[in-house]
Amino acid sequence: MRSCRHVIFILGWLGACLIVTVTDPAWAARFVGEFTATQACPVYFSKNKQTNPGDIRLEPGKAYAVFEANRIQNPLWYRIRVPAAQPAERWVEAACGIVRGDPPLQSSASKCNVPGKVDSFVLALTWQPAFCAINSRKKECQTREGDNRPSSGFALHGLWPNNRSCGANYGFCGQVGAPEKDFCGYPAIPLNHLIRESLKEVMPSVKAQSCLQRHQWHKHGVCQTNWSVNEYFSLSIALTHWFNQAGMARMMQRMHGQVVRTDAFMTEMEIILGNAARRKVVLICKQNKLLEIRLNFAADLAEEKDPGKLMARAPDAKENTSCGKSFRVVRARLQ
Repeated sequence: MRSCRHVIFILGWLGACLIVTVTDPAWAARFVGEFTATQACPVYFSKNKQTNPGDIRLEPGKAYAVFEANRIQNPLWYRIRVPAAQPAERWVEAACGIVRGDPPLQSSASKCNVPGKVDSFVLALTWQPAFCAINSRKKECQTREGDNRPSSGFALHGLWPNNRSCGANYGFCGQVGAPEKDFCGYPAIPLNHLIRESLKEVMPSVKAQSCLQRHQWHKHGVCQTNWSVNEYFSLSIALTHWFNQAGMARMMQRMHGQVVRTDAFMTEMEIILGNAARRKVVLICKQNKLLEIRLNFAADLAEEKDPGKLMARAPDAKENTSCGKSFRVVRARLQ
């Protein structure tokens, strides 16, 4: 097995090694204001580990938007947005500038665009043959290869940080505040070569260059504060492989082209994923076809090595399965 530096999250049965660096505590105080730099101080993605991707520094005299402080009384650190940095959200020492704005306030749980308020995760996985049967005009469905690529299992839709009080509204916690009609209209994200190539294997949109990964990061990924963009997608890829290799891909291949009873499907899934699966998993159907499976995970993804245990500790799914009493499993074309 390959060795990794930093904090290591290992899915041993996959031989997968992910670099997952825990950055800072999730709690912070909301702050609305402006930080005017007086010194060329470094700006950190993690103030605790003093990691500074891109070796970015403040420009003296320049004003930056502030959205968090490390504590309510006499903050020592502020979290600002640095447009030239990737990620743009960075911590800077209070002594490096002059702050103007409202006093820090503890973020309310009802504030649904504040990063770090994650109490669980949802892993959304798509059955691509059904997706392309329903969305045949999508770029990733236009070629035989694009349609076939995930035929060995489910494709990655996204890994979504969740806040139960916000429901589906928790998102857009960074510099992008609203969805783009064209996913390629989002700012590019700095994926390294290894992650980009690995992502192509589980997210057909990346290979088709229709930019789903940008949407997933700017809507969902920025709401967690533990991982960089590459670490976030590395974990997403590994969880997708875990799900498929646990036996779900083989089960789907056995059901190709069949009409399946929903209860029977859930029972088989419990055998593969554990007894908690029925309460933690939501099936999404469209046009009576199984389109997506969404799995709830506990918030401590970086600490627990067994995804099955993470599911067991997760909150029960609020969303109802939309598949009725039965559904069709669309056949994946053979390559």
